[in-house]
Amino acid sequence: MSYIDLDSVDTVIDTVTGDTYPMLANGEPDLSDMVAVHVTDVDEEWVDSLSSADSVIFTEACLSHLYEMNDEEALPSYAFSD
Repeated sequence: MSYIDLDSVDTVIDTVTGDTYPMLANGEPDLSDMVAVHVTDVDEEWVDSLSSADSVIFTEACLSHLYEMNDEEALPSYAFSD
């Protein structure tokens, strides 16, 4: 698995599955059952909490993941808001 850290929201993105996981205090993803949220299912408040740098990383990771799945239209429009 390949992970990208989003420190501003204490979250890790799995770039293979598109799932997000809470970041544990040690920086590792919390891979417990039932905690994953897919990038297309995160809420707007969570996206608004991203730092500018993490917002760019998140958007690029989403686009990359969805492009690989041939599903670019699945990305929520608020992921592109300023």
